[in-house]
Amino acid sequence: NHETSSCDDCNLQDNLDDSDVSDDEPDVKKKHKKTNKSIRPDHLWAYLLDGEHASSLLKLVEFVFAIPGSNAFCESVFSHKKYLWHNNRTKMKHDLVGAELKIKMNTHLTCTEFYDYLLTKPNILNKIRSSDKYSQIAKMPRIYQ
Repeated sequence: NHETSSCDDCNLQDNLDDSDVSDDEPDVKKKHKKTNKSIRPDHLWAYLLDGEHASSLLKLVEFVFAIPGSNAFCESVFSHKKYLWHNNRTKMKHDLVGAELKIKMNTHLTCTEFYDYLLTKPNILNKIRSSDKYSQIAKMPRIYQ
């Protein structure tokens, strides 16, 4: 029978009994396949460009790897911004909203932990209480139209 004998390898697993397979051998179906170990693309490009004088290609590769795979991080920033800048706080300047976002996104402390941290840093508390931070703003001319 030509049709039944054409693919004996396909039915190889059905024809094996458990005594032929030991625990330390790889799966019989995958025995003849090559195993491909995954190499991270950034590591591959770092290896390929190491010591090469291809600055244009290096810039291109750096640019491509700088593009995020998704916009999930950006969406989370907008979500935090929406929470910080609601109707009661619309008079906040963009710089203040940006500063709050930077603190919220870059610190993993709770409010209580941050408060306790500030209490251990008297130099930071003195800077917070001082009016030196307003000196640059006071020097700016105010133009009203």
